[in-house]
Amino acid sequence: MNADELIGILRKGEGPQVEFKSDFPKQVDDIAKEMAAFANSGGGILLMGVSDDGTLPGILNPDKVADRLAGVARFLPISPEIDKFQLSKNVFIVYARIHPCAPCFYRDRIYHRVGSTSEPCTSSEQLNRILASHSLPAEQMTKRTPPRKRNVWSDYWFVNVGEGAHRNWDDNRRYGFISAGQGSTYSRFLKRLKIGDKIFTYMKKLGYVGYGEVTREALMIKDFVPEGESKPLLELPLRAKHADENSDNPELSEWAIGVKWLRSYPAEDARRFKGAFANQNVVCELRDSETIEFLEREFEISR
Repeated sequence: MNADELIGILRKGEGPQVEFKSDFPKQVDDIAKEMAAFANSGGGILLMGVSDDGTLPGILNPDKVADRLAGVARFLPISPEIDKFQLSKNVFIVYARIHPCAPCFYRDRIYHRVGSTSEPCTSSEQLNRILASHSLPAEQMTKRTPPRKRNVWSDYWFVNVGEGAHRNWDDNRRYGFISAGQGSTYSRFLKRLKIGDKIFTYMKKLGYVGYGEVTREALMIKDFVPEGESKPLLELPLRAKHADENSDNPELSEWAIGVKWLRSYPAEDARRFKGAFANQNVVCELRDSETIEFLEREFEISR
């Protein structure tokens, strides 16, 4: 989100696709209902640190709020884009952009947006509007109908890898790691991954390039020694010319996790298909069944 987009949203105020929250509410249910309602109503943006009247008290601990938003999303069949926008030196807005993902259940109910509020569906007509692009008519849906297959977490993680001055896919493959950083907004997502997690790595505009298992949790890149090497990563020949930038600053440093690559491809041989799942977040849960089936074939995975 850039300044112009934020200003445009603030000028229009709350509505069917926008919700303001001055801070994270005491009841997590309040956020879960908003997220589910957006997913069922064509998507929307949740802004934390904005009062109902559009004034900007901001968030003093944006990383904590972003982590809490990501935690709520894990209980829903969604993978929102979560990030922060800096208002001043120590004050931020945290935002979550929720994409359409109907039907999205929360506590066995379907919520939707009615004006600038999120309410449970109470009639078959409301359900039909939400499910219009899906095959099941509302009368066949009950409040205890489970989500469709695509909404079940696969236990795979989606991870964005990038090419640039700070990181390089060839380095990742050669030395068995992935990294993120140059701001805690990015590195904190990498820290969600634990030893034993299975990941698929994705390169923007190219496709999926790797499948592996996490072998080491996140370390500052200056402390990371690749498996089988006697020297720290930053002392080895790297294509990423500035991987060491800010390496003494925990907030800005690149952070790296160890990965055992079970199968990987060079960038020019990335695997993709039209409609494959992709997300701007560094790390998120991979739930899309069509993408999962495609990746299990392409990376020769049997479960």
